[in-house]
Amino acid sequence: RATAPGAPAGAAYLTVTNGGKEADRLVAASSPAAKTTELHTHIHDNGVMRMRPVEAIDVPAGGTVALKPGGLHVMLMGLNAPLAQGSTFDVTLTFEKAGPIGVHAAIKQPPVVDSEE
Repeated sequence: RATAPGAPAGAAYLTVTNGGKEADRLVAASSPAAKTTELHTHIHDNGVMRMRPVEAIDVPAGGTVALKPGGLHVMLMGLNAPLAQGSTFDVTLTFEKAGPIGVHAAIKQPPVVDSEE
């Protein structure tokens, strides 16, 4: 997702598909776009949504896992530059069995939330 100018962090959302016959685990992510890249999730903590790092993300054999807002995601901290809509950046996803896989991520604008409900 695109970030505001000067924002120190951003998030990447994607769908991971495992076409193999064995389950795998996403164990790390890295990107030259940020100083630190972590796997995160959101948890409810006394009625407040908080982000927390996770050790790994399980990807079932023949299945998919959606990394999306409000759930699992890749957190990019210490951005080297704002994530600008229409631009791209590289991310390396490292799996326990499949090893490192490079992804070219497209930066999109976050959806507009209607606040007049």
